[in-house]
This record gives sequence, C-alpha cells and structure tokens, in this order.
Amino acid sequence: LSYSPASTACFRTFDCQTFDDGFGTFLKADLSLSCTAADYDWYRAYASLMVLVYPIGIPFLYAGLLFRDRKALQNETLRMRALNLHDDDDDEMEQADPQVQRLRMTIMLWETYEPKRFWWEFFECIRRLALTGMLVFIVPDSISQIAWAQLMGMLALSMHLFFNPYDDKLDDIVANSAAGCLCINLLAAMLIKTDVVGSDMYELPPEGKDGVSKAAFDSMLVFLNVLVILLAVAVVAYQACFAREDDDEKEEEEGAVDVDLVAAVEMSVMTTPADRRPSRMRDGSFSLENPVGGAVVERKGKTVNRAEL
Repeated sequence: LSYSPASTACFRTFDCQTFDDGFGTFLKADLSLSCTAADYDWYRAYASLMVLVYPIGIPFLYAGLLFRDRKALQNETLRMRALNLHDDDDDEMEQADPQVQRLRMTIMLWETYEPKRFWWEFFECIRRLALTGMLVFIVPDSISQIAWAQLMGMLALSMHLFFNPYDDKLDDIVANSAAGCLCINLLAAMLIKTDVVGSDMYELPPEGKDGVSKAAFDSMLVFLNVLVILLAVAVVAYQACFAREDDDEKEEEEGAVDVDLVAAVEMSVMTTPADRRPSRMRDGSFSLENPVGGAVVERKGKTVNRAEL
C-alpha cells in the first residue's frame, strides 16, 4: 500500500514549475522552495538515491527473490509445504527443508498467484509505478497525461485478461473488472477534457460538443465504480464462507483419522503379547511398538505423531 505514494513523493522532488516575468522556478510540491537554491540540490540528490532504493529497487528486489526460487515456486509439493508451515513454531521451522523455509519468507509475494505466474507481483509494482509516479513527469491535467495513463491501463487490462494470474478465479474476475473500470474512467476523463462531454454548467456548450450531459455521464461512471466495489465485497464474503466450510471439513477429516488410529491401537493391545503392549506415560500419552514396521505410535489428546525408534 505504501509503494505508490512513497514512489510518487520521490518523483515529485524533480517536478518544478517556472513562473512568468522572471519570478523564478519553484518546486510544485512546496512553492516556498526554489529549484535554483543550494538546498534544493541536496534534496534532489537525496531523492535520486531514494528513487534507486525504493521505486526502482523494490520491484527488482522482488524479481530477484522470485526468480531465484522459480523452480520451487512451480513445484506444487514445495508450495504446499511452505503454505502449511507455521512461523510461530520454532521447532517446525528448524526441521523444515531450507528451500521451504526460503519460500515461506517470501510467501506474501506469490501466495495468491498461480505457480506459473509467480512473477506477477513484480508486474504489479511496475503497473502501479507507471500509473502514479511516472505521471509526475507529464504536464498535469493535460490530455497527454490522460493518454499515458490510458495506455498503461489498457496494457494492464490486456495482461490480466491474457494471464489470469490469480490462483482463485474469482480474484481474476474482480481484477479484470477493476482494470476495465479504470480504462473506462480514463476514457471518460479524456472525453471531458476535450469537451466532448460538458464539464461545467458555465462553459459553452454546457452539454459538450456532442450534446452529452455531464450529469448523465457522471451517473454512469458512479454506477460502474460502485458495481465493481459491490462485486469485490461479494467475492470476499463468499471466500470467507467457503474458507470456514473448508476448515470444518478439515476438522472432521482429522477427527475421523484420529478415531481410526485409536481403533488400531486398541486392536493392537488385544493382539500384542503382554511384554509388547503399550506403556502409558506420566503425561497421559502412550506409546505402542509396531511389530511389523518397528515404529512407535504416540497419542495424547487429539494429536497423533509417528516417529522412528
């Protein structure tokens, strides 16, 4: 969330405005600072360094981390092991495979994407940068600025429609709808800027060159944007309910497996000689040697572990 505003703040340090009649050149973000002053040179040098560190450095850092583990990220087994790993369990983290540990450290970059689209977060950073920070270098409120944003929006929409990167197809539907709505909004901005749609009741003609009322146009845009928001809310609500059902089913399956293991232990007690029967521990658990595999089944409460002797 902080990437776009922080990147824009860095780029705005280079955006100066020159006033007529020799009044001077000042920073648009802070008109009290002259772009010809000695202090501004220090600000510009610091901003140049920060551009390399944050707007440019962050995407390429993500790309390096993701492409380093690209083979593991496309391996379903390793992905699932990394997703099921618990950060708060130190013993589990230490016993895990080093490659799985490394995937767990970057889970926020690839968790929601398909294995083959592991690189999508890098593209998302570039997209946000092109639609926010890069606009600083184009004349504000100009058709050129809107055209650049429209071009980047259409490119992003095309990428979304072609790759469908999200692991959950409902997320793809929301992302495609939002990208399409952004393109429509930018097209509307261009129509208003060129007076095709009336932008002010005091301008002539008030309904634009094509006789389109701005009030009707605004109503259509509001409807489209609200529709996308409602779609996103509905998808989130559905996913939350679906996740709860999955958790309940998982608990039932674990309970069924637990009952089967208990039955197996009881059967082993009946068929095992006295010197090989389970021994109860002080903490209430018990261990049973498997006469075939030489393994020990340990049980306490609902937790069942199997370890070698």
